[in-house]
Amino acid sequence: MIALVHLSTRYIQWPEPGGEDFKKRSEIEEQSKFPGCVGFLDGTDIVLQYAPSFHGETYFNRKKHYGLNLQGICDSEGRFSYISTAFPAGVGDATVFCETEFFKTPNRYFSQPEEYIIADKAYQVTRRCIIPYKEPLANRVVEGYQEFNQRLASARVKIEQAFGILKKSLAFAQGITYLYSRQIGSCTCCMLDYSMCGSSQLP
Repeated sequence: MIALVHLSTRYIQWPEPGGEDFKKRSEIEEQSKFPGCVGFLDGTDIVLQYAPSFHGETYFNRKKHYGLNLQGICDSEGRFSYISTAFPAGVGDATVFCETEFFKTPNRYFSQPEEYIIADKAYQVTRRCIIPYKEPLANRVVEGYQEFNQRLASARVKIEQAFGILKKSLAFAQGITYLYSRQIGSCTCCMLDYSMCGSSQLP
């Protein structure tokens, strides 16, 4: 498992300018219909069968199970380009994402001023993160707010599908039994296995 975790930096990495994966950014824009979009963000729970012995209560969430909060960003093919598993499931997605390296040092990930990622309304809107309009604007048809939200939801479905396939294809992601010190590493291995094997199941 340790060897796989070390390999994660090779297979789960943000595309560097000039690299082969960097060229795929045009595919993200083309498929999402959002110029400047370079990825899709969401969070999910990696369920644990037992509470960790250290501050185990923080791993218990509103869905009434123990777990890790996994933040992930994927491309138009459903391949993960960024992950973070540093927080328990009891912490909300927006809070967790604001504590990630990605959020705190955006210049390391965005090479152009017009680039951004797409997320759902649980996140904080910023210059680099676009989310749907909230009520009361969300249902306004005439001004185009509703259409914008529908287009945004259609675009970011890629990350939801990627998480769904990940959990379905990797059985132990649904109930990790490793001790606390190995949980984050196990979760990373799940993501690595998925990225190395590809995402051909994605529509």
